[in-house]
Amino acid sequence: MPSSVEFIGDRVFVNCKSLESIVIPEGVKSIGEECFFDCGNLKSVVIPSSVKSIGEYSFDRCNKLTDIYVDQEKNDLLLNTKYPKKCIIHWNSKDPTSL
Repeated sequence: MPSSVEFIGDRVFVNCKSLESIVIPEGVKSIGEECFFDCGNLKSVVIPSSVKSIGEYSFDRCNKLTDIYVDQEKNDLLLNTKYPKKCIIHWNSKDPTSL
């Protein structure tokens, strides 16, 4: 994803079975509703500090999603976002290697 992207629209990656992980680039401010809905092979997501809103159901039906890394203090960013119950939210973490 180009670093010039500021907004990821609604349903952009819906049902993208080839997507296994994604690192949202710094500068993205918003992730649309159902953006990654039903990405059945998605396992991890890295969200930078620039993201201020994530739409509802963005990670719903991502049944293999186990980790979301958020480069922010714990807040309500993911409050209205549906994701698998087994998924672990790693606050203040830029990526898996920073744990």
